[in-house]
This record gives sequence, structure tokens and C-alpha cells, in this order.
Amino acid sequence: MNNRALKQRATSLFHAQDYTAACGLLSQCCEQTPGDIEAWYLFGVASAMLGHLGNAETACRRVLKLNPAIPGAYVNLVNVLLMTDRVPEAVDACLKGLECAPKNAQLKSLLGTIRWREGKIPEAISEFEAAIALDPDQAETQNNLGALLWEQRRFEEAAIYLQRALSLAPEYADAHANLGNVLTEMDRTDEAIHCYRKALQLRPELSKNHCNLGKALQTQGDDSAAMTCFDAAIRTNPADVEAIIAKCELLEVMNRADEGRELIAPLMKRKTPSAKAALAYAKLASDQQTRYQAIEYLESVLHGYVPPREQVDIHFALGDMYDGIEEYDSAFRHYRIGNEADSRPFDPEKAKFSVSNIMQSFCKQTLGSLPRAECDSEAPMFILGMPRSGTSLAEQILASHSDVHGGGELDWLCSITGRLPALLGSSQPYPGCIRLLTAQAINTCAHEHLDRLRTLAPQAQRISDKTPMNFLDIGLITLLFPKARIVHCRRDARDNCLSIYFHRFNAHHAYATDLRSLGLFYGLYEQLMQYWENVLTTEIFRMGYEETVAKPEDMTRDLIAFVGLEWQEACLRFYDSRRIVHTPSYKQVRQPIYSRSVWRWKHYEQHLDPLLEALARPLKI
Repeated sequence: MNNRALKQRATSLFHAQDYTAACGLLSQCCEQTPGDIEAWYLFGVASAMLGHLGNAETACRRVLKLNPAIPGAYVNLVNVLLMTDRVPEAVDACLKGLECAPKNAQLKSLLGTIRWREGKIPEAISEFEAAIALDPDQAETQNNLGALLWEQRRFEEAAIYLQRALSLAPEYADAHANLGNVLTEMDRTDEAIHCYRKALQLRPELSKNHCNLGKALQTQGDDSAAMTCFDAAIRTNPADVEAIIAKCELLEVMNRADEGRELIAPLMKRKTPSAKAALAYAKLASDQQTRYQAIEYLESVLHGYVPPREQVDIHFALGDMYDGIEEYDSAFRHYRIGNEADSRPFDPEKAKFSVSNIMQSFCKQTLGSLPRAECDSEAPMFILGMPRSGTSLAEQILASHSDVHGGGELDWLCSITGRLPALLGSSQPYPGCIRLLTAQAINTCAHEHLDRLRTLAPQAQRISDKTPMNFLDIGLITLLFPKARIVHCRRDARDNCLSIYFHRFNAHHAYATDLRSLGLFYGLYEQLMQYWENVLTTEIFRMGYEETVAKPEDMTRDLIAFVGLEWQEACLRFYDSRRIVHTPSYKQVRQPIYSRSVWRWKHYEQHLDPLLEALARPLKI
């Protein structure tokens, strides 16, 4: 076969994506005509597709030696260098390419990827934006910028770019997976699961797609399905660190920490464990020796580059570990660094206006005139209060009763408040639209909500929703379910706020990352709870954390009596329950009630001036 025919055949095979056959023929072409730029170019691409990165690099460099003004050759060379982790050489090649083609969108996008890998986040964002300005139809660039913004916790912006990527390439599996990550952070778990399932359908050979779906299913309490996904991820790629860690963390939540430690042990034998592995090990740490080991692992990880998102997690984990070994100043330092790195804008005056608006919308006169749902069910039970106030403990006690189903944190009240304006034909959002409430609307919402509750436990006499922030909507609860039981969990303000500060909350809790903001928000919560007690005729059971610790049996008996059930001794042994808890308090509710969380704030008193001052001078409504 002559050179021309050889090249035609090789090119035909290349375009048919038969890269193995094409590579062999193109190699012959390059050998016979070493000055054939096109043959070298195609040989480089085919070699890269086959994973023959050495041949790919040689071909790219030969093309550029023959003609140093071919942007595509620079693009290919940079990709090869990145795949072999030679970042400085990739930077050099990318900048040289941009010298000859400054408006090449692919090279600008690659430079964004490089800057991201280097940890130069502002520069990375700028390069991605420049690439999109040059060519807005690059789905990969839109996806990459969305993923980077997700990592920076700029979720709304990230979603925009990822949705653009999918409009350009609807079958883009990575964009579906990244959008799922964003929606998860925005508490839109059902939509996230849809994205993860689509990504898995498109790329079932990628272990990360099994793992992402498993994590989302776990947040919904479907631990069996989650474990199936994690096992599938590990079968697909036995070296997938994230899948191994996800399974370890689920085993720990399921009270099978020994299995988790055995599974993760090989990862911890590496010279420097990954950030995710170190975090998982910290979650599994249960005694002084393992806490010291976890501190060593976590501190070693911080010496290298860690994405900002994981840096925050590491600082919170170090806070927990130092707190566990009673080195309180070191613990607080890490909690402070973690909160400052994860801080979000919180407007106290806006929060004050929102609480005031609730009070005005549910004033005593309005409440007296509004229709109540024709619903006599006693099944709904709401456990509420500030986060970290003891809601998980209260639900675990109640769920130990044979007639109670613990539903966990449900977001169903939020869906009602979101759709009420449309149901009422009002342009005014909730709670302002509540004055227009009709019997039909409240009955529709109540019965739909009750039907959803019944899917959780058809035979249970009581079904709990322990979403703490439902304290904002107690007025609505009394309209929906006149016979609902409401349990208000309350804890010493200083201990409560400190516990919030020591945990990483999502974007809906912007007050949580600043001590002064925490104190001001707590003051608004107290005023609203006092308001509900003044204007509502519904009885609210107050479950004080300190009182529960001091006299657990008395409080437990009073609680069971309040919800209208016969006494069962199992409620005193709530820690023996095999029920799985998916909140940060899952470790605590596996143990008998203990007192070490009472007056915990005393260990940190010297650091708490902003909190104490805000609690002493609340925003008056």
C-alpha cells in the first residue's frame, strides 16, 4: 500500500474511532513521511485515546516542531501533560500556545483547569470566564466552571453554568453528576438523585456515579440502597478512595465502626493519607489513642494542597479531635478557622424583619379567624427548637416506643409554605398570604401531608418530624393539624450556640458561622417561641436538655404521657434501638444520657465574648 492509500485508510479508521488499527497505520505513515504534520497530529490523538501517553506526547511535540503555530497541538500536549501530572510543563505549553493563538477558547479553558489544580482559584475562574466569552458553546468549560463554583460554595452560580452545559450537551454525564452535587448542597435531594441516576445511566463504568447516588440515598435514610451503591462503586473500581470512605462512614452511622476501621486501614498506611481518608478516620476515632492518630493524619494533610471545601471539613474535624482530648484552646482555634473560611453573609435586621413578619401574620386576631383543617388525626408530631438543642434525643426516646415512627428531618412543611401563595392566588409570599387562607386550601395541604406521613409508617399511632427550624411555622402547624403534638426542645443558650458553632451547617444557617450572629439569632428564636406560647391555645411540651440529663426517667415519662401513649420501659433504653439516625447527634443517641455536654461552654468561656454580648443584648422585636 503506497503512502497516500495508507494515510487514507488510517484516516478512515481514525474517524470510525478504531484507534488501535488507526494507530498502527499512522505510525507507519509517520515513519515513511516524517514531515507529514497531519499524520503526526492524528497519531498523537489516537495514541492519547488508547492511553499511550508517551507516544502521544512525542507526536504533539513533533507537530509543534514542524509548525509551532498549531493551537490544536498545544491543546493535545497540555492534556497529555496534565494526565501525567506534569503541571509546570503544562503551564509552559499552554502559555506558548496562547502566544500564537491568544483567542483560542480551548487553551484558555485548559489554563483555567491548570490554575484550579494549582489552587489559584480567582485566576481559574477568570480564565474559564474568558474561555466562555470566546466560545459560549463549549459545554466542557461551562461544566468545569460550574464544578469549581460548587467547590467554592457558590451554588446558585454553579447551577447556572451546569444547566448551560447540559443544554449544550444533554448526555454529558459529568455535568449531570456535578449538578447533582450542587442540588444536594441546596437541599434539593430529589432533584439531585434524578441527576445522579442520569449520570449513572450514561456512565455506569464510573465508580463515582455509583458513589454519588449512594450518598444521596443515604441522606434520605435509604441505607440499604446506599450500601448497595457503595459496594457497586468498589466493585467497579476497588481503588476508589471516595467509595471506600463513603462505605466506612455509613458503617459508622450503622454502629459498625469496627468494620469501617478495617476497611479504611490500608488507606491510612500511606505516607500521607488523602484528605477524605483522614476525615473518615477522624469520624471513626473513639478513644484517646485514635484521636491523637487522627490529629496527626489531619495535620499532615493540611501541609499539602487541599481544596477549600475539604480544608473547612478538616478544621472542624481537628476541632472535634482536640475537644476530645481536652485541648480546648487548640479546638477553638480550628473551629474558628473552619467557620471563618465557610462564613456566609448574615443580615440580623433581615432576620428580625422575617420573625416580625411571622408574628404579624399570625397575630392573635388573625389566628382566631383563620380556618382549621378538618383533620382529627393525632399521628403528626413535631419536635422542634434550635439546632443542637436535643431534638435527635427527643425523637430517639419517642421512636423507641412501639407505636411511634421517627421520621427524622422532613422538609415537607417548607413545600407547603412554598406552594401556599399559588393555592391562594396571592402574589404575596408566605407568611403574608396566610390572611387569605381558605378551608379548601388548608384541608388540601393537611390531607396531602398526612398521606405522605402514612407512607412512612401506615400503622404507627405517632409519626415525628424533627426538623428543628419548624419552630418558625408553629402557627401553620396548629392550622394544619389541630391535634398535633408539639415538643419544644430547649437547652442553655451558651451551650446550644457553641454546639452549633462547632458543627458545619448548610447555607440555610448563615448565622451559624459567627458567634455574634449566633447570639442575635438565638435571641430572635427565644422571642418567637415566647410569642407562640402567648397567642396559641395549643399546648407545647417543653423538653429541657439540662432537666432531662438531671432526671431522665421523670422527663421521659412526662414526654410519653404528653404524646398520649402508654408507658413502655424501652423508652428509657433508647440507646439500644437499632434505628439509624442521620443527624450530627447520631453518636450521642447511641449512649445513655450523659452530663458532659452540660456547661460545656465553660471550657471555652475566654473565647465567647461576642456570643455572650449578643445574648445579653438581643434584637428587640
